Amino acid sequence: GGVVDGDITSFSGDIRIDGIVNGSVSALSGDVQIDSSAVVGGDVSVVSGAIDQDSGASVRGSVLRGPNLKLQLPAVPAIPGVPGIQVAVPAAPQPPSMIEMFLGLVWRVIRALLVLALAAGVAVLFYVWRPQWLEETRIVLVERTALSFATGLLFNLFGLAVIGLLWITVCFRPPAVLLGLLFGAINLAGLAVAGNEIGLRIGQRFKEQWVMPFRMILGILVPGAFIAVLWVLGSCFGFFAFIGALALTSFGTGALLVKFLKLGEARGPEAAPLAPMPPAPPAEIAEIIKWSPERVERSEIIAQARRLVQGDA
Repeated sequence: GGVVDGDITSFSGDIRIDGIVNGSVSALSGDVQIDSSAVVGGDVSVVSGAIDQDSGASVRGSVLRGPNLKLQLPAVPAIPGVPGIQVAVPAAPQPPSMIEMFLGLVWRVIRALLVLALAAGVAVLFYVWRPQWLEETRIVLVERTALSFATGLLFNLFGLAVIGLLWITVCFRPPAVLLGLLFGAINLAGLAVAGNEIGLRIGQRFKEQWVMPFRMILGILVPGAFIAVLWVLGSCFGFFAFIGALALTSFGTGALLVKFLKLGEARGPEAAPLAPMPPAPPAEIAEIIKWSPERVERSEIIAQARRLVQGDA
């Protein structure tokens, strides 16, 4: 064996001594094997390990055995350029296989179809519940298109910002979920309004008179299918799908808000003030009170009537 003038320390490793160690030997999370020909001038201490000392081995210090903690120490990080230490190269991420890509595409298509079915179902329920109100809101959309779009766009952007800020904080996620459900319900109702108008214009384009709710469902599925295709393609097309969905729902949602809040309604003309009526001539007054015209002229009735007219004016 060899000779070590200093100490020997090991972390997460075993030590075997068959020579001379003038210092101490310590091991953490490892075993110490002392052969019969070994001589240790200091102490031997082990934590989370065992000491196996052969007969004939000489330990001039103390032999200490600590508790078995079963420590899982992290590996020593690799240091480039230091001899004896290998640099671990991280494994490159594996690209998805063709089967995984196909299954992901199928799942995105299924989700897009479910969203379209949900939008059409909510529109039908809205039509069954309030058909007249739905038609009145469509008229508001036609008459005040710019105001409806601006109102709906501001509502959607503000709503998304508030829900996103609440979702960042974990304790505010329950109200964020509730606001998200309300936000989605309002936009689905607005989509029914926009789909009603789009379906009507498609029918006019092809000179068809489709009945409700088929016209409304068609008006939802035609632009919705185009947006769904962009979303299924993913990547940068997903951004254009988001812009399209935001614009489509902003029209109908804004029309709902404009009608509910009565925005942009013109006030009726104010009534013109009534002109003061001149006092009746003596002949008419005489006929009413059964006096002669001469008596009426001599009395103060006409003067009192003039003062009353001037006071009202």
